[in-house]
Formats: sequence, C-alpha cells, structure tokens
Amino acid sequence: MVAHTGREAPGFLRDPENPCGGDREARWKAVRGEIRATGTYRHTSEELVHGCGIAWRNHARCVGRLHWKALHIVDHHTVTRQFVTHEERERRRGRTTPADRDWIVPPLSASTTPVFRRAHVNAAPRPNFRRQPTPLP
Repeated sequence: MVAHTGREAPGFLRDPENPCGGDREARWKAVRGEIRATGTYRHTSEELVHGCGIAWRNHARCVGRLHWKALHIVDHHTVTRQFVTHEERERRRGRTTPADRDWIVPPLSASTTPVFRRAHVNAAPRPNFRRQPTPLP
C-alpha cells in the first residue's frame, strides 16, 4: 500500500473507472476517516493497480502503450515466490539456476522476500550476447 495526503483523494476516487467496488461514497468516507485519524490514507491494492494503469496509459514517453493490449502489475513478493518455485523445479531436474542478485532481490522490503538469504551463482549464460566496442571512425 502507498500512503498519500488527502489532497489527491477526491479526484482519484471520483474517477469512473476506479475499482472502489461500486460504493464510492463508502470508500470516500473511509478515506476521510483515515485522513482525520492519521493525516494520510492508503490506497487499496485495486486502487494501486488502477493508478499504475492510468499512469502507463497517459505517459507520453512510454512507446509500448501504443502496442501492448494490457498492463499486468505483479508485486515483487509474488515474483520472487515464482522464482523460488522455478529454482526448486530446476534443482530437482539437476540443473542450476544462475541469477544476478541485483535483479532478483527487490530494492524495497528485500529481506521479506524468499530470495533474500539464498546464495545464487552469478554465472554468464552461454551463448552470451556481449556489447561490442564502438568501431573507430
């Protein structure tokens, strides 16, 4: 969840595509109560996904939005669990799963994911596509 101040809540909650579960008034009431109690409010998971979709759709520099039919949001906890399942499946078949720790350990809440304390072989796969030096003029 992401916390925000109350200034942006009314516009976001009035968006007709916002997945408030149909009862916008009840959600707005809950948001106002949370703002009164804490000075901020937290988006639900559905609201976060909806907000990411809006940002993706409206961002002019995202060329892919013209070609992709959908944007799928997956949190890093789910992805790391999927990687661990893949890794265990490969290990049972006698294969290693080299991984770059910088890519598989998320930058936020890293210690709460199942890949945090695992040792991974940082191997170069074969064939490997390496950047060639720029040719001289």
